[in-house]
Amino acid sequence: MASYSQTSFLGGMNMAVDDSRLADDEYSFAMNVRSRFGELKPVKRPLAIDAGLTADQRCQGVYTVGDFILIFQSGNAKFKHRLADTWITLWDDSTEPTLRLDEGADFVYVQAVPCSYQNLIKKHNYLIEADSFTDTEGMVDETIANGGERLFSFSYKSQHASRSPASIVVQDGINQPNLIVLNTNNLEAPLSVRKCQTYADYPAGDQAPHAGATREYVPIGKQMMYFAGKLFIISSDVDGNFTQILHSVTGRPLDFMIPIDVNGTKLDMRHNDSVISDPGGEFADEFGIRMGAHMVSYSVSYEPITCIAPLNTDSFFVGTRSASYAVTLDYTRTLFAEPTFTKKYLFGSSAVNQFSFVDTLGDFAFIDTEGLRSFNAVQQLRNEGRNSAFSLKVAKLFEDKLQDVKASAAITFDNYAFFAVSTTIGHGILVYDTTLQKFVSFDSITLDDDTTCAPIVQFTKIESATAHELYAVTRGGKFIKMWGGIKYAASYVQTKAFNTGDSRVDQKPVSIRTLYTDVKAVDSAVIRIPEPATNPDSATTSHIYHDGSGTGTSVSSMTTSSSPITVTVKKLPYTLAIGTIIRFYGASGLSDYSIPNDLGSGLDGTFELTSEASVGATAIVGKLTTSSYVHWNSPGVVRYDGSGTVRCMPISNGLSGQAVVSKTIPAPTFDGIKYTGTYPVLWNGDNSVYSLNFLNQESRTGWKIAYTIEWNNAASLSILNIDTIDVTSKNSLMTQVYGS
Repeated sequence: MASYSQTSFLGGMNMAVDDSRLADDEYSFAMNVRSRFGELKPVKRPLAIDAGLTADQRCQGVYTVGDFILIFQSGNAKFKHRLADTWITLWDDSTEPTLRLDEGADFVYVQAVPCSYQNLIKKHNYLIEADSFTDTEGMVDETIANGGERLFSFSYKSQHASRSPASIVVQDGINQPNLIVLNTNNLEAPLSVRKCQTYADYPAGDQAPHAGATREYVPIGKQMMYFAGKLFIISSDVDGNFTQILHSVTGRPLDFMIPIDVNGTKLDMRHNDSVISDPGGEFADEFGIRMGAHMVSYSVSYEPITCIAPLNTDSFFVGTRSASYAVTLDYTRTLFAEPTFTKKYLFGSSAVNQFSFVDTLGDFAFIDTEGLRSFNAVQQLRNEGRNSAFSLKVAKLFEDKLQDVKASAAITFDNYAFFAVSTTIGHGILVYDTTLQKFVSFDSITLDDDTTCAPIVQFTKIESATAHELYAVTRGGKFIKMWGGIKYAASYVQTKAFNTGDSRVDQKPVSIRTLYTDVKAVDSAVIRIPEPATNPDSATTSHIYHDGSGTGTSVSSMTTSSSPITVTVKKLPYTLAIGTIIRFYGASGLSDYSIPNDLGSGLDGTFELTSEASVGATAIVGKLTTSSYVHWNSPGVVRYDGSGTVRCMPISNGLSGQAVVSKTIPAPTFDGIKYTGTYPVLWNGDNSVYSLNFLNQESRTGWKIAYTIEWNNAASLSILNIDTIDVTSKNSLMTQVYGS
């Protein structure tokens, strides 16, 4: 009999080689697990929190700023604090119709920018000789020289220009961008919104700011990036292709670069001494010349730009449909005192969209049309490196699959890189552990009610002083919080194929023993009873008695409702089935009910549902058991006991379809020595480790034996032990073939 073991899963997922050639710590494929600590640890399902959003309608974008979440749907915009229950409308048809964006736009793009830090008035001086220039207006000289001779200069007058606010620019590529301003001192209205000023609104001269005008101009575009003190916007050329890179004045992100004359006034284009009829507009004139920021724009290619993003160098990344470039600001050759650009061709692949480019701890990775690629920006710019298909170990998932421009996204979170992609087994999330530098899982997007909501079109995250959360939106308009569900996703792994290393020896699987650790119950404080309008210390209506009233008489012993009663609650985030037990804990004086351990001073009572409570329900129906009453501020906790089912199937020579053996992981009991026990002290000791033995006596033989293992609770798969027997005949009948 042969025995094999797998005691670590740190090697990650590898589909690039035959499963018999995997390393001792690798596995062929896995779903909904993480392996950072050598065990396959399951993850929770996503939580749908799309109540208040228009159902079955594609989201155009989701973004976070601090603890606030912005979401865009059909040209409208809403926001909420991460802890709030309801969405607040920023603009729609009934509130601010002039601010609505195009409802047919594929994406709405957002870029947060700081307040301006260059707030002096700039002036352009023509052909000033080096020996004749005098400072007559209190100017600080900034010159551009050519061969030692000063040809012209830009000067900053010692006069203050208007300061632009810290804000959020919102673009759809069609309408004049909106500007969202954070009002952190106004808790009732933390956000205000208006249109950005146009080129026509830009002040006529350097004295205009003192007449009440604002030096602000933001052109129409799509993708944006804040880099080196400048806001960059991808805008369209005269043919409508988004190939142009527009940029703001350094230190003034809402003040886009335009040509100015000797008086600091924006230039009027003249042809044959006739002034164009609309010198303040951005549209092309009859000669094909565009006004405003387009007059000093930059382009890397004739192809539309798909992505613009900063690198960890003095360059930034620009991707088109078929190529990638590194663009560097050139301060040795300036134009109107602003840097020009130089580009370097990187390689012949590119990110499919703005949301598919991420930093993976020094390297950069992106989703291209055929899969995933990565490169090191520093080495690339020094001609020392090249891009690589770092998805080689999972390349089989991309065979004959092209990535959808409108349904591909990537983000880094918790030292993982997540790639929402289309694969041969459907749309899901490829998980890359940036600390192990391994692909570890393919995550499905199945909610607590067992429905799927793929594909994901964009991720966003909150990383504030009080929260660390990842969100996503799907093509169908679902807004989900990743791993926010109460249930654990069904975890799955296909092991390496075990063999003797001798191709003359076949094996028959006998048994596989799986060791599970951290088997635990799961608590979720999902119920909130709204605070009554009256003072709960003096109002009997703040209590819920076993008979369902607020004025009943307290009983001296545990009493159960004789018939189902209805209790008003805040909107439920989960669907709760009939028979679910909710435990209400005394919580007087608690300020944070979201922490499962903060369950107050004692049990108020239990509530057993007699009717299913769906997502968004504001009432639950069931029978209350209590010895007194349930107080309005008691958190209701649903406990899942931690039990689960493990399904195991052997694979011989790559052939499956054999009998599946199922076993139950029982719920853990708490018989271990507690923290208050005597030596040796085991804090929270319990029997949370289970070893399950699966017998496969009827399975077929093969040279290599692998297994699929699936489980559906919070337990971590830690160790595998496999036993097989040699069934190769000692005196087998052999046919010899001789070559000529």
